[in-house]
Amino acid sequence: MDEKKRILEMLEKGKITAEEANELLEAIGENENSVISKPKETNKVKSKSPKFRVIIKTNEGDNVNISIPLKLAKISRNVVPKSARAEMEEAGIDFDALLDNLDEFDEDIVNIETEDGDIIRVFIER
Repeated sequence: MDEKKRILEMLEKGKITAEEANELLEAIGENENSVISKPKETNKVKSKSPKFRVIIKTNEGDNVNISIPLKLAKISRNVVPKSARAEMEEAGIDFDALLDNLDEFDEDIVNIETEDGDIIRVFIER
């Protein structure tokens, strides 16, 4: 299922508001008629929007590289299952506080390198 259809289904089911759907559609570049008007493109170099990044590399060769628009990550609280949020809380992670403060991170959110050579890095790419 494509992202646009998934967002519209979440809106239809009441999982997200119309404003949140608008933000999500803008984040994936699917909403040309959004409430928030976009400036006309000029010959200027388009500034890169910040991304929420997760990189995992294991010594077994398993690699994960996730990059989503920061705007999308910030409103993900509406789509993360309650059970996953509960597990994060049990691990001492305040998910809402993390999302509310994503703009504040100038350093890595998580940066782990194990003795086996596994690397886990979560950060905001600007």
